[in-house]
Amino acid sequence: MDKIILFDTSVSSLNCADHYLTETCYRILCNWIPDKFFCKISTHNSLDGLATSRLNNSSYGIICGSGLLSFNKPSYDLKHQWRILENEINIPVTGMGIGFENYGIELEELAKSFYKKIFSDKLISVRGEYTKKVLENNGMNAINTGCPTLWNLFYINNIRQIKNKNVIFAVNIYRNYDYKSIYEYLVDQYDKVFLFCQHPGDVEIYKKITSNKS
Repeated sequence: MDKIILFDTSVSSLNCADHYLTETCYRILCNWIPDKFFCKISTHNSLDGLATSRLNNSSYGIICGSGLLSFNKPSYDLKHQWRILENEINIPVTGMGIGFENYGIELEELAKSFYKKIFSDKLISVRGEYTKKVLENNGMNAINTGCPTLWNLFYINNIRQIKNKNVIFAVNIYRNYDYKSIYEYLVDQYDKVFLFCQHPGDVEIYKKITSNKS
């Protein structure tokens, strides 16, 4: 049975969305390709003996829903989140619903070579048109498939006419958005607003902008 490596970005990450994305990709792939055997290795840690063995016995790899990095900070360590690249990856790798966190970025030469090294000439599944254009403008092949977390939603013809009573609200400690205004709008539109915690600091932000009644 062919083995496929799933590059797991959730190990050693404080962002629980990384875990959710990896598990979503894993479930989708197991349903779509039932005759394959999937195993995971961490992107954030250096290769150990077990991970090396898995790589050497796998046909190809998939990066599951990761947020791509632009490396536009002068002090940024390339391997801060991708220590696995301290070693040579000898199997073809693609992405599954990956994307950039920020719009308006420009890839530095170091970042360009970094992603070309990972993806080579493969078609990459990205979760937004912006990421698609950035990668294509830098010599890579990409297709906009949206985020994997949306792939299993049922298609509804008149989806605009359907409104749920509750909504999930996410904040991000790395973004200086007007969360209070966003929250007040959601409270006005929905019966209940729930917080989706991605980082440890999200709860404190949420407390500052809410009355804790939702």
